[in-house]
Amino acid sequence: RRPPRSTLSSSSAASDVYKRQVHGSLDKVSAYAVKSQMGKIITKPNKPNQDAYFIIKNPIDIENGYLFGVMDGHGLFGKEVSSLVKTRLPANLFSSSSHNVTEVRQSFLLNPDFRASLIKSGYEKTNEELSRSPFDISYSGTTSVTVFTHESLLLCANVGDSRAIIASTHNEDPLQWHVQQITTDHKPELLHEYQRILMHNGRVEALRGKSWCEVDASGRAMGPRRVWMKSKNCPGLAMSRALGDAVASKLGVISVPDIFEIRVNEGHKVLVIASDGIWGVLSNEEVMRVAGSFYRAKDAEKACKALVQRATAVWNKLGENIDDITVIVVFLNN
Repeated sequence: RRPPRSTLSSSSAASDVYKRQVHGSLDKVSAYAVKSQMGKIITKPNKPNQDAYFIIKNPIDIENGYLFGVMDGHGLFGKEVSSLVKTRLPANLFSSSSHNVTEVRQSFLLNPDFRASLIKSGYEKTNEELSRSPFDISYSGTTSVTVFTHESLLLCANVGDSRAIIASTHNEDPLQWHVQQITTDHKPELLHEYQRILMHNGRVEALRGKSWCEVDASGRAMGPRRVWMKSKNCPGLAMSRALGDAVASKLGVISVPDIFEIRVNEGHKVLVIASDGIWGVLSNEEVMRVAGSFYRAKDAEKACKALVQRATAVWNKLGENIDDITVIVVFLNN
């Protein structure tokens, strides 16, 4: 099987920006850019950037098609996990043992059930490859949010708490964007996620005990709710779906993606895909106000830079640590 053709693919050591201007009235994408910035942990001065991303033009020769992806690794081998997913997931998303490339291309564009099945299979294959990888994924994993666009079709799949949003407006006024969150953040407190974890003998609660530094003056639990074993304080994963995370997978944490389809119309202008280095400190509306202010100039590069700067400033106000930040901004044609 021939892999998709990759335009940009990286797991940044520090910070990088790439920009692409697209010409042609049949292309729904007019410009895109990505920026990835390594975070900061005071106690780990040599920490790597565990985020990764890919941008692929014309996957399996689908003309004017794009595949965007952002991964946010976690754990001791989070960088290795997100890097493997960045490399293998794009090919696996379009891989079929019973169809050749031409059949996959045609069925993917025409058959919603076929493409949903192919995407779920692609995530499953990638997770299986992680289980056979040379690094220990017992307590390491990654999120993954992918967006495929072609003409009026926008197809999104996600696992974890990386996120994709899209905004529409009919007058390009940055104060009048209508923002739609495409994905669902997979948090263990969501009812259907919570019930699945309980059914697998897991436990969901925030960290407790002053030694964790996540309690208030009254000793009440603070911080996000996490997934634990019933009788042990591990693994402590703050999401209910992920790729990798072998121990958490036995507690109901799954790698099955949610899949969403949107029909893009002339009002849709801006698509933003990012890790929680953005979403942890900025609201959907604030992200779109920043990104949307660069829409008229179609300057996706400046939009990415501005978002990373804004998020970094908020992280600095909150404390000494800064999460890894990766953001893709896509401007759509009218």
